Amino acid sequence: MPSLTGYKPEGAFCLSPGVNGTNVALRLLKETEVYTTPGETFGVSCTNALQLSCSTSLENIERAFERMIPWLENQDFE
Repeated sequence: MPSLTGYKPEGAFCLSPGVNGTNVALRLLKETEVYTTPGETFGVSCTNALQLSCSTSLENIERAFERMIPWLENQDFE
């Protein structure tokens, strides 16, 4: 997504795009039924992040992104 900034994981099984973590996590869950973790869970330095776990099957990850991408394309994170 061109409007999102990501953080390269170093030894982790997750992605962390830069967004308002809590707000986006709750909206994603309600509107796409995809569970993500707000960055705030991991400390103050992560408040502008959202964590997406990759520790599941590729099939589950693909299904989640099929629901998330159209939703994300209609958001304005700038």
